[in-house]
Amino acid sequence: MLLNTLQRVNDIIIVTVKTVHDLSKGQLYVDLSGSPGFSLIASSSSGESSSEMASKSGDEENTEDFQDEFIDIISKRSKKQLKDKEKSRARRRGFRKWFKKQKPIFGGLIETHVQPAKATNIVSRTLPGWSFANNYEFSDLGKIWLLWHPSVHVSVISKSLQVVTSRVKLPSFNSEFIVSVVYGSNCAIERRQLWLELEATANNPTIASSPWLILGDFNEIIATSEHTNEANIATTRGMREFRECLLRCDLSDLAYRGNSYTWTNRHVSKKLDRILVNDIWLQTFPDSLAVFGKLGISDHTPSCLFLDQFRPKQKRPFKFFAHLNQHPEFPDIIRGCWHAFNFAGSHQLSISKKLKELKPIIRSFAKENYSNLEKRVVEAFDTLTLCQQFTLSSPSPSAAIAEEEAHRKWLELAQAEDSFLRQRSRIQWTSFGDASTAFYHRSIRTRRDQNQIGHFL
Repeated sequence: MLLNTLQRVNDIIIVTVKTVHDLSKGQLYVDLSGSPGFSLIASSSSGESSSEMASKSGDEENTEDFQDEFIDIISKRSKKQLKDKEKSRARRRGFRKWFKKQKPIFGGLIETHVQPAKATNIVSRTLPGWSFANNYEFSDLGKIWLLWHPSVHVSVISKSLQVVTSRVKLPSFNSEFIVSVVYGSNCAIERRQLWLELEATANNPTIASSPWLILGDFNEIIATSEHTNEANIATTRGMREFRECLLRCDLSDLAYRGNSYTWTNRHVSKKLDRILVNDIWLQTFPDSLAVFGKLGISDHTPSCLFLDQFRPKQKRPFKFFAHLNQHPEFPDIIRGCWHAFNFAGSHQLSISKKLKELKPIIRSFAKENYSNLEKRVVEAFDTLTLCQQFTLSSPSPSAAIAEEEAHRKWLELAQAEDSFLRQRSRIQWTSFGDASTAFYHRSIRTRRDQNQIGHFL
C-alpha cells in the first residue's frame, strides 16, 4: 500500500491513504475523520504490527492506550450517528401523523436537509402519487419543497434560493391563485435580496392582477411586539426593511388563529413565520383563515391555510348534563356499555379509554331524547292540553290514560329543561362571574326587575 502522509494529531496517528494494493497482511483501516483519505490503523493480524509502523514514524505510544482511544472515538461517533438516525425517524413519523390528521392537498416544506439523490424516493414513499418541485438548483440541501396532490394543478413560475413561486389550481375552486413559499436567509444582507424578489414579483402585471399568497419562514419580525423580550430589544434596520417591503408590495397578514409566536429556542420566542396576502386575495377568498398549530416535531409551528369549506370545524368540548340521569333507560345503557368495554393496561388507562368511548354514546342518546329541548317541551305541553280538552269534553278511560301519558312526557321534559337551564346558568356565571360584562349587567337588570314592586292592587 502507498502512504502519502503521516502526522500526529492529539497523540493519534492519522494516515492519509491514497491507494491500497495489498491487504494480505490483515491490516484494518477505519475512517475516523469524515473526509476522504483519512484512516486510522486499528489492528493487525499478521505482518508488521501497528506499534512497528508507529515506531517507524518515531511514535512510542503505548498500544493499549492507543486502542482504548480508538474505541472511545468510534463509540462516541456511533452513538451520535445512532441518535441522529433516531431523531430523523421520529421526525418522519411525526410528519406522517400530522399529515394524516390535517389531510392537506398542497403545501411546502422548508429546510428539508435532504440530499438530491434521496428526495424523489422519500416523497414517493411518504406521499405516494404526489408531485413535488424544489430549488436544488440553488441549494444542495433543497431548502424549499413544493408538494401537491394529483387533483391539484401546479405550474412553477420562478425559483431562487429563498423563494419558490407557482400558480395553483385547486379542484374545488374555479379561480387560480399565486403561491410563494419563502425560506428567508439567516443573513440580513441576503434577506435584502428576498425583499427585492418579492417586490419584483408584486410588480409583475400577471401576478399583481391575481390572488397572491406568501407563506413561510421569513427569519425576521416587523415589530418588537413580535418578540417575547419586547422590553429589551429595539427596532432594527432589518425590521424596518421588512416592514417597508410589505408596504411596497401591498401585503398584509391574513386573519389567523393559534399561536402568535411561531418559533422558539426555549429562551425566546418570535413570530418568524407568516401567511401574507394581497387585496385581491381577500376579495376572492374573504372567508380564508390562517392557522398556526403546535410545534410538535419542529421548533417552528406549522402554518396552515383554510379556504371556505376547508375552514376547520370548531371543536366543542364534551358536556354532561344532569338531566340525562333522569331518563329511566340511561343508567342501564351506561352500565351495559361500561362492562362491555375491555381494554388492556392499568386501571387508570382502562378508565380513561372507557370514558372516551362513552362520549359518542352519551352524545347520541342526548340528541335522540333531548335535542331541541325547549321546542319539545312546548310541543309536549300542547299535546297535554289537547288531551285534557278531549277528556273534558268526552270523559272515558282511554282518554284518561292518554292524558296521563301526555302529562308524564311533558313533566319529564319540563324537569329536564329546568335542570338544563339551571346547570347552564351556573356554567355561564362561572365563566363570566362578576366581571363588568354585558352578561353581568343583564343579570343584574333581570334580578332587579324580578324584585321590583311596580304597583299595588
